[in-house]
Order: sequence, then structure tokens, then C-alpha cells
Amino acid sequence: MATRRFLCCIPVLVSASVLLSCGSGSSSKVQPQPPDIYVAGFEANGSNMNIAKYWKNGIPVTIGAGTYGSDADSIFVSGNDVYVAGREGSPNGDVAKYWKNGVGVALTAGAQNSVAIGLSVFVDGNGVYVAGYDRGVAMYWKNGVQVALTDGTNPAQAWSIVVSGTDVYVAGWEYKTTQIDPTHTYTTPVAKYWKNDVPTELSDPLAFGIAQSIFLSGNDIYVAGNTCQENQPPGCDMATYWKNGTPVVLTNQTPTAASSIFVSGADVYVAGNDLTGNGTAIADLWKDGTLTQLSGGGYTAANQVVVSGTDVYVAGAGINGQGQEVAGYWKNGVFVPVTDGTHFASGFAMTVVQH
Repeated sequence: MATRRFLCCIPVLVSASVLLSCGSGSSSKVQPQPPDIYVAGFEANGSNMNIAKYWKNGIPVTIGAGTYGSDADSIFVSGNDVYVAGREGSPNGDVAKYWKNGVGVALTAGAQNSVAIGLSVFVDGNGVYVAGYDRGVAMYWKNGVQVALTDGTNPAQAWSIVVSGTDVYVAGWEYKTTQIDPTHTYTTPVAKYWKNDVPTELSDPLAFGIAQSIFLSGNDIYVAGNTCQENQPPGCDMATYWKNGTPVVLTNQTPTAASSIFVSGADVYVAGNDLTGNGTAIADLWKDGTLTQLSGGGYTAANQVVVSGTDVYVAGAGINGQGQEVAGYWKNGVFVPVTDGTHFASGFAMTVVQH
């Protein structure tokens, strides 16, 4: 089951309306085109190897080479260009990379036993930003040039990136060791975000915390993830988001996680997952703190939420009528598969482009 590593990118939403004037002086509106819906993720091949793909309006585009396993973790559309971030295997280890219109750009060298991945992509003008990590160092790349956010002393990961003007925001986490008395220390991941490489801690260093998604709305900074109460045992995670550093705990159910956040007007949407039931994941969507569980015939996973106009989309995975996991998305609560269940698949990210 592909219960997501949970990632997010910030989609680009483009809208336009066209008014045509007739020769008689009357006017009529052109019927709006339906939006283009992109979902990124993976689908296993005949050898059960996961291969990075994205689907545009349900039509697959394979971007992983197929020689080694790969997956697509984030997608961003800018004009006519489609950018996807993820990872691809190599003879030595995983390589963080992004693809532009299907052409791969390696961000790491694939050193021996390396574990590297690009988890979020954002395009701003001529800048292509990818957040991720390489061998335990949280980082982002701008046009292929690495910017390390941590020094490697403690394991860390960068999960989500967004750019506003000259400011670069990245959400993720880093392990921290706290001295709790003269003879004891406590080590746990701490949720944080970086603004222009300067970190802000969000969770208590004595309580497990992960940040997986960041969204800017006006002057407000929203970060979604999960956290525990102080000194709780494993599996204590509760889906949480922070607004300007103040936590909003969405549930008292454990373990739960918030994988993505999107703000539209005054409404805050959070997608996540509930793992409380016998190891079976249930996809969750909160709107202003009110929970809706997303159906899918059994195991489901919610990985990214996008709001476009009055429609709410959530990328993830569901179960088809034959009990197979399929990649797809929910639109206003109704699941739309983009694979047929022949091979194991999941959707990790999406964006919706209006015309």
C-alpha cells in the first residue's frame, strides 16, 4: 500500500474569460473550456517496478526511464511547460531529479547507497526550485544549484517549497537532541520551516513533529504536518497545521497526519490520512476543521489538496471494484481513477489549470 510519504507543491491556477462581439453588435460568451487536471505519481510495470508518471486529464505520460524504479512526487504547470519532481534509481542509489516536459534533470550524482529525492517543485519566472533531501541533509535546488538548509549533523528533510517575490519558503523537519536532565537527552524530529534559509521551529522539541506542506495566503504562513504531545510513545501523531507558528490540532485520533494544506479566501483545507483502523489508511479532508472522510472502497490515501473555483480536488489512491489500488483524485468527494487497476499505482500530487 502506498500510504504516501506525503508531499506538496503549490499549484499554478490560471483563469481567463473570453468575450466575443458579433457583427450585429450583440455579444455572447464563449463556453468555458474544462480545466486540465494533472496528477503525478507512479504506476508499477509488469515487473512490479514503480515508474514515475503523470496523467493529464487521465492520459498517462511516462517520465521514468524504466531501468530502475522511480516516482513523481510533485507537479507544477507554467504556461505550456510541465515540471515534475521526484527521484529515480541508479546503479548506486536514488537520484533526486526533476523533469521538464518529460526530460530529466539530475540534481544529485547518485553516490553509492545514496538516498536522495525531490519532493516539491515550484517555478517562479526563470527559477525552477525543487525541495528535497540528499543523504539526510534538507535542501533545495534553484536551477540545479544546491542550497543546503541543514549541515548534516542531524537527519533532516525538506518537503515543500513556495516562492513569493524574493523570498523562498521551505517546510520540513530536522532531528534535535534536547538535554532534559544532567544524565538524559531526548531526540526527536522537529517540524520547522525556513524563510530564506533561516529556520523557525514549529513543534515542541520534546514532542515528535513533522511538516509536509507550506502555503502562503497574504501575510499568513500556513504549514501542515503532524505532531505529538510531549513525551508520547510512537504512533501518537495527530494531524496539525500551524498558522504563523500557532498550532491548530485537527483531531485527537492517533496516528493521523496532515499531508497538504490549501487556503482559499477565508477557508482552510487540509488533506491527510487516518491510520487508526487495523493498519488500513483512510483519506481525510478537513475544511475549517470539519472532517470529511473520503471514500474509495477500502484503503484510501490523500496526498494533496487543491481548490480551483468552487471545486475541491484531492490527489491520492483508492480501491477499484476489483480490490486493486489505483491512482486518482477526488473531485468534491467523488473519486476519479486515472489508472485501471491492472498495476499498483498511486497519485502523490496534482494541479488544476483553468483556461
